[in-house]
Amino acid sequence: MRSTLPLQSIPGQEPIQVFRIRDYLNDDSLLPHRHHYYMLLWIREGMGSHQVDFNTYEMLTNAKFPVAEGHVHRIIQPPTDGWMITFRGCVFNALHDGKGGILAEELF
Repeated sequence: MRSTLPLQSIPGQEPIQVFRIRDYLNDDSLLPHRHHYYMLLWIREGMGSHQVDFNTYEMLTNAKFPVAEGHVHRIIQPPTDGWMITFRGCVFNALHDGKGGILAEELF
C-alpha cells in the first residue's frame, strides 16, 4: 500500500514566484512531501543536501535542482542561502511548447 505524503499548494496566487530559501524554509521542508507546482532551487551560498525521489544530492554553491510537480522531495540539510522559483503547470506547459524563449527540457 502506498503511503500518503503531504501535497503542498503553490504559496501564492501568481503563476511564477521567487523566494529566498533562507526566508522560506520551515519544518515541513525537512519532511518528505510533494508539490502541486513546479520548483527550481538555485543554491547561491553554502552547502547542504537535498533528496528528490529518494535520491540524495549535495547542494553546492551554484547548483540548481528542478523539482517537477508530484516528485517527492525534502531538504535534508539546508544551504546558507539561495533562491526558490515556483511556477504553475500553465507556465511549465508554455515552456514545454517553446513559448518564452526557454524550453522546459532545459530546466528539467
